[in-house]
Amino acid sequence: MSGSKFRIRCSLIAALLIMTIVFPIYGQSELPALGRTWGMGARATGMGGAFMSVADDYSATYYNPAGLALVRKMELFISMPMVQFESTTQFNAWESNADENFTKLNGIGFTLPIPTYRGSMVLAAGYNRVQNFDRALLFSWFNPDKSPDNLNAEMTETWDILEKGHLGEYTISFATDISPNLSIGGGLNLVRGKNEYAYNYQASDDSSFWDLDFIGNDINIDTKMSGANFRFGALYRVGNIARIGGKIELPYTVKYEESSLDHYKESWETEAPVDDSNSYEFTYKIRNPFKFGGGFSIYLPQLVLSADAEYIDWTQMEYTSDPPFTKAIPELIDEEWVFLDSTQAEINRDIRNLYQPVTKLHVGAELTIPGIYAQLRAGAFYEPSPYKNAEDGQDRKYITVGAGFLLDKQMKLDVAWTRGTWDEPRNSFSAQIPNLMQEIVINQFELTLAIRF
Repeated sequence: MSGSKFRIRCSLIAALLIMTIVFPIYGQSELPALGRTWGMGARATGMGGAFMSVADDYSATYYNPAGLALVRKMELFISMPMVQFESTTQFNAWESNADENFTKLNGIGFTLPIPTYRGSMVLAAGYNRVQNFDRALLFSWFNPDKSPDNLNAEMTETWDILEKGHLGEYTISFATDISPNLSIGGGLNLVRGKNEYAYNYQASDDSSFWDLDFIGNDINIDTKMSGANFRFGALYRVGNIARIGGKIELPYTVKYEESSLDHYKESWETEAPVDDSNSYEFTYKIRNPFKFGGGFSIYLPQLVLSADAEYIDWTQMEYTSDPPFTKAIPELIDEEWVFLDSTQAEINRDIRNLYQPVTKLHVGAELTIPGIYAQLRAGAFYEPSPYKNAEDGQDRKYITVGAGFLLDKQMKLDVAWTRGTWDEPRNSFSAQIPNLMQEIVINQFELTLAIRF
C-alpha cells in the first residue's frame, strides 16, 4: 500500500473510531438517567420495591424517611447483593454474549429511637447505594465485503465494553409523629459515586486484504461524582388496616470529575507501526430533576399488599456547566474532519428532545406464616425507558421473590431474588452495522441482616 493510501486509510480509521467512541462517551455523561435504581434491602426488594408506605426499618431512609417513626428499637442493618449481568448482542447471523458478576455493599446503617413523652422520634445514619451503572457488551463479526472503498472490508472486528460504577448516599435522616396517625421525616444525603468505563476495539486483517496485521483502540474513563440532596417524606396510618405514604426528592447538582486515557495503535506488514496515546481531564455539573413518589398498603390478617409510583421528568435534567464532549457528527473543514465543541445550551436542548418523563410502578405482597416466624414475598416493577420514541422492549421489567426468617428475638435475615429483562439499543459501530440491539438479563440475589437491640 502506498504512503498516500496509508495516510488516507489512517485518517478514515481515526474518523471511524472517533465516531464509534463518541456515542458511548455521550451516554456516559448522563449517568443519572441510565443507572438501575431498584432500591435497597432484601425485604423491600422481595416486595417489588413497593415499600414507600411500609417503610418500617432502616431502608426507610431511601424509600420514605417518615417510616422511621415506626421503628421502636435500635437497629443495625446490613445488606449485600450479588448481580449476574447477561447480555446478547446480535446483528444478522452474528451473535456475541457477555456475562459479568458484580458484588457490592448495598446498604449499612443504624437507627436510634429517641425517648419521647408522646409519639415517636427516630434518628438514622448510614450508607445507601442508590444507583448501579454496571454493564457489559461484547460483539464480534467478520465483514465479508471485498470492496477496497470499504475500510472494514475483510476485517474481523471486536468491540468489548465493561462498565462498573455506582452512586451512593451517606445519609442522616429523622422522623417524628406530628399526630397519632401522621409521621413526617427527612434526610440530608451526601452523594458520592464513581464509574469505570473500559472500551476496547480490535480489528485484524485475517485475509491479508490490506497488508494490515492489527488495529487496537482502548479508552478508559474514570469518573468521580459528588453532590448533596434532601429527601422529604410523609406517612399516614388508617388505623391498623392501611397506610398511605409519599416522598419528594429535591433537585440537586452532581459534580463529575472525569479523567480518560485513549490508546490507539496499528501494526502493518509494509508500513511503520502507529502507537499514540492521549489523556484528558474534564469537570462538569449536571442538575438532576425533582422526584415525586406515592404509595399505599393494605394490612389484612397475615398479609400485606402494597403499591408505589414514582414520577421523574428527565427532560428537566440539565448541564449547569459546559459539557465534556464534542458533537457526535464531525464537520469537514479545510479537507479535515473536525469535531466541534458542543455548548451547554445545545446539549440541554438535546436533552429536552431526547428524554421524556417516566412513571415507575411497583407492586408487592408479604405473607406471614404463623407459628414458624417466617414471611414469603413476591412483587414486580416496571421502569419505562427515559428516551422518547423508545420501543416497548426497551422498558425495564422486573419480577421479585423473597423470604424473611426471624433467627431469634433480636435478629432477622431477609433474602430476595430479582430478575430483570430489557433491550438496549447501541449506536452504530461501523457503516456496515447500522444498529445493534443488546438483550439484557439481570439476576440479583440479596441478603439483609437486621439486628434490633
